[in-house]
Order: sequence, then structure tokens, then C-alpha cells
Amino acid sequence: MAQLSEMLSAVNQHWNINDLKRVYPHLSRKPRSRHQAECVKQISLHFAEACERLAEACEEVGHGNVLNVHKVQEALQRFLVSTLQLANVLGCGDRDLEFLLKEWVKKRAVLPDVR
Repeated sequence: MAQLSEMLSAVNQHWNINDLKRVYPHLSRKPRSRHQAECVKQISLHFAEACERLAEACEEVGHGNVLNVHKVQEALQRFLVSTLQLANVLGCGDRDLEFLLKEWVKKRAVLPDVR
């Protein structure tokens, strides 16, 4: 679990607006509206905050217990849902953001196998 926490902390440090724009290309087109720029900024900040909360959850749950791994998975699920809600408030497309989040989870927040 400590390893997952360290990985998520590292993700928090390296995740930035350029990563967002790479997977969410319509926000990069020029001229970008002020609203689109604010969307990118707010979502990026939300990712950073969610990563911190998730890293804290990893520290709390301890080592090797399947129930504890499920708590981490639940925290990740809450992160995905709250980010999609934020996107709706800001007027971003669900489909694009959902793709972005799935890619982020696949590449950077791989959970331990509990089989």
C-alpha cells in the first residue's frame, strides 16, 4: 500500500495542464475561450486535490488486507464521480473527460491485484 501511495503522490506532482490538453484536445484549440481555459485549470486543480486525498487514504488503510484494498478502490471511484460532476458544472463533455480519467487510472493509478 505504501508503494501505491508513493506512486499517487508522484502522479500528483507530475500531472499538469499539458497532460490534460493532450488527452482532451478540443480544450487546446485556438482561440480558446476564457471559459475553456478556466475548465482546464479547475479540472487540473481537482485532479491534484483528489490525488492527495487518495494518497492519504492509501496511508490509512495499511497493508495486504483485501478489505483495505476495496477502501482504496472506493476512494478512486469517488474521485472519478466527483471529477465528472465538476466537469458538468464547468460545461465540459462527459465522454471526453470519462476517457481522460480511464486513461489516467490505467496508466498511473494501477491498483494491486487482490485475487
